[in-house]
Amino acid sequence: MFSLYVLRRLALLLPTFFIVLSLNFFLLQLLPGGPVESALATLKGIESSASELFEGIEETDDYQEIDEQLEAKIAKEYGFDKPVFQRYKETLLRYAAFDLGKSYFSGLSVSELIISKLPVSLSLGFWTLLLTYLIAIPLGIAKATSKGGMLDSISSLFLFIAYAIPTFIIAIVFMMLFAGGGFLALFPLRGLASPDYETLSGLGKFFDYFWHLFLPVLACVASGLASLTVLTRNSVVDQFSQQYVETAVCMGEDRYQVVLRHILPNSLLIIIARLPSDLLSIFIGGTLLVEIVFSLDGVALLGFEALLQRDYPVVLGILYCYILLGLVLNLIGDLLYRLIDPRVNFSEVSA
Repeated sequence: MFSLYVLRRLALLLPTFFIVLSLNFFLLQLLPGGPVESALATLKGIESSASELFEGIEETDDYQEIDEQLEAKIAKEYGFDKPVFQRYKETLLRYAAFDLGKSYFSGLSVSELIISKLPVSLSLGFWTLLLTYLIAIPLGIAKATSKGGMLDSISSLFLFIAYAIPTFIIAIVFMMLFAGGGFLALFPLRGLASPDYETLSGLGKFFDYFWHLFLPVLACVASGLASLTVLTRNSVVDQFSQQYVETAVCMGEDRYQVVLRHILPNSLLIIIARLPSDLLSIFIGGTLLVEIVFSLDGVALLGFEALLQRDYPVVLGILYCYILLGLVLNLIGDLLYRLIDPRVNFSEVSA
C-alpha cells in the first residue's frame, strides 16, 4: 500500500505543478501596469541609457504618436505583441526544458540571476534553520519536563513576545543596538562581506562571513523560534500521558532514558510534518524584510524587486523553482513519516 501511495503522489506532481504555475502566470497578466508600462516610465523619467529603443521611431511632433510607436516597439521586444495564450504556451515549453528565459530589464538569464543570489539566501536560510532546530527542540523538551514550572513560564513569555514582534522590527532593533545605530557598533551594518574580504586569510574570511551573518540570522531565529519550541513542547507533553511511559518507568528506566529512548522519537513525527516548509525557507522564505534591512542581496529581494518592476520572467522563474521544491519536499516529508515510524499506514490515504 505504501508503494501505491508513493506512485499516486508522483502521478499528481505534474498536474499539480502545471495548475499552480498556470494560475501564477495568468494572475501576473492581470496585474495593473505591466512590463511595457514599466519600461515606458523608466525611459521617460529615469533611464537615460535606453535611447537605443527610440531608434526606428519616425520623427514627429505628435508626442502621443511617439508614445504609441515606442510602446509597440517595447511590446514586440518583450513578446507582448503576441496573444496571451501563445505567450503562455511558449512559457510552458521553455519551462519543460528547464529554460527560465531572460529578464526583461537586465537581459540576463533568469537561471543565472537566481544562482547568483542563492549564496546569500542559502547562508541566511541554512543557519537560521539549523540554529532554530538546535535551540527549539532541546528547549521544547526542557519546557515539557518542567511543565508549569519557572523555566516553562519565563521562556514562554519571551518566546511569545518574540513571536508577536515582526521579524523586520527585531532586525531593526538589533541593528540599532549592535550595529552602530546609537549604542554598540559590534557588527557590520550591511552586506555579507567586508570591502577587503578578498585580501583576508582563510580564517579571516571565515570569521568575516559569520560576523556579517550573525545579526540577520539572530533576527530570523528569534522570530521563528516560538512555533517550533511550542510544537515540540506540546508533542512531548502529549507523549508523557501515554501508557508506555508508565510501563517504561515501572521497568526501571529513569526519566532521562524515557525521554531520550521513547518520548523523543515518537514526538519527532509531528516535528517532521513542518520540515518541508522549513526547508523551503532556505531557498526563499520570510527573510525578505531582513534582507532589505541588512542590505543582503538574496533571492527574496530579487523576487520582490522583479515584482515591483513587473519583470515577469524573473518572478515566474522564482515561483517555478519554489513550486517544484515545495512539491518534492512535501513528498519527502510524507516518506520520512514512514521511515521514522513504520506503523504509519497509507492504505486509507486518498490521492
